[in-house]
Amino acid sequence: MTETAPARLRLAVELDGHGVHPAAAGPPPADAALLRRRVAAAEQAGFDLITLDDSPLPPPADPEGRPVHRIEAGVRAAHVATRTDRTGLAPTLHPASLREVVDQLVPELQERGVYRTAYQGTTLREHLALPSLG
Repeated sequence: MTETAPARLRLAVELDGHGVHPAAAGPPPADAALLRRRVAAAEQAGFDLITLDDSPLPPPADPEGRPVHRIEAGVRAAHVATRTDRTGLAPTLHPASLREVVDQLVPELQERGVYRTAYQGTTLREHLALPSLG
């Protein structure tokens, strides 16, 4: 009989906005430095996954009626992707923004040499480096 290691608890953290409590209103801050600090703190604390929320609708105006600006979740994830060594990033992407990521961001990352241009295997199992079933 072989022993298997106990499953490791995986932890995720949402880094956007001021929290999900109803009293913590407001969209994610459009502050790249703040996001970098939050990502570094989450990785140092041992989180396995960082989620970045988004909405297909524009954020509501601030209390004075001024428009609030927000950086799309995929762009925020791309910005901090090179600043994390082991923590996964999970941005909320919507169909309109996903097309922009695929058509514009991925080619730019490939040109910079930080995103693959081809897969080595021919199956999903090979892409994920999983053992063969047969």
